[in-house]
Amino acid sequence: IVGGASQEELDAAYTDGAASVTPEDGITQEDVDAAVAAVEASYAGWCASDIDNDGICDVDEVSGCMDASSCNYVSAAEFDDNSCDYVSCLDCAGLANGTSEDLGCGCGNPAAQAGYDCDGNIIIVPLQLGDLAEGGIVFYVDETGQHGLVAAMEDIEGSYLWGCYQNGISGADGTSIGTGYQNTLDIVSGCSETPTPASLALAYESEGYSDWYLPSKDEMNEMYNTIGDGGPAGNIGGFENTWYWSSSEYNNYHAWFVNFSNGNTGYTNKDGTYMVRVIRAF
Repeated sequence: IVGGASQEELDAAYTDGAASVTPEDGITQEDVDAAVAAVEASYAGWCASDIDNDGICDVDEVSGCMDASSCNYVSAAEFDDNSCDYVSCLDCAGLANGTSEDLGCGCGNPAAQAGYDCDGNIIIVPLQLGDLAEGGIVFYVDETGQHGLVAAMEDIEGSYLWGCYQNGISGADGTSIGTGYQNTLDIVSGCSETPTPASLALAYESEGYSDWYLPSKDEMNEMYNTIGDGGPAGNIGGFENTWYWSSSEYNNYHAWFVNFSNGNTGYTNKDGTYMVRVIRAF
């Protein structure tokens, strides 16, 4: 009993608050303060929750993941809150907080040097139409992207007769892409006249290359449609608006030409004089 008051009276006074205490109750403010202090003393060290029974209230413990092999290990944690993460910090080797990196050629391997793949092979970049490469201007690329045709950077100066008017040239009648070189060889072999577009083509040297030849009809058409006025970028090949000889013979008197002013193709007398643009394969 404190100050003549029973425990029940003190509990009631504590519950109702000091404001309800009056001198008429026979309980002074000192009595209430003493009772409150006694109650607080009795609860010292008491926890609402101490799950791990370590004598430290849960609200006062540092919680977190206590597994040092996890991604979110908390070294100061006294209570494991089941938050351990084993995924977010995995390196490329699958180790938590590991240092292995994929630098471009697999885990832990450095990136390849410029121009080479991860196996040390040279990377061959496919050429595009209009590229300056292989001694000229690319105007045809096959399905592999590694082979095709280039036109010389400029025309052979002057204009020339196709040659051997009235005389047929055996084997020089190829018109498709890929036949120009054989046409050229056959013309030079079967026609002794010089200079002709074919003989000039075989003798031509430019950009370190000497394997030039006179294009076939379809090769000449391809030039007009890709790097001539018929191409998407216009006349990047720098062709004249005139007729150019192909190596494709039509008959004893005529050979095929392409008009680079409009892309028209036809055959005309071999004794006409027209422009020459040579090509080479790569």
